[in-house]
Amino acid sequence: MGFFHVDKDIDAKNLKLSDYNQIWTKFCFLDECGSLSDPTQNLFTLGIIKLSQPYYLSSKISYERSKRNFHDELKFNKISKRNIDFYKFAINIFLNTPKFFFLFLYYL
Repeated sequence: MGFFHVDKDIDAKNLKLSDYNQIWTKFCFLDECGSLSDPTQNLFTLGIIKLSQPYYLSSKISYERSKRNFHDELKFNKISKRNIDFYKFAINIFLNTPKFFFLFLYYL
């Protein structure tokens, strides 16, 4: 796979702002859960989502956030009847995102 989603050879100096959604590049979102400094928390985890085209996932979720007026951080302990449909949407769009990889690490 090349640098661009569409197989075309574009010189980088000729790139336009409108080409942003055709660029395939490795990108990851990283988040943590827990605290290493708190002795009452015996689990610390890191989650990593690696994507080839982060624009796809980001744009879909941003659009739905605006449409549903949902701007909170996604936290599984905050799921409620009011927001369950957005959580389902986010999980579904993640699983249907092309070229994604999920990894988690934990420390006990």
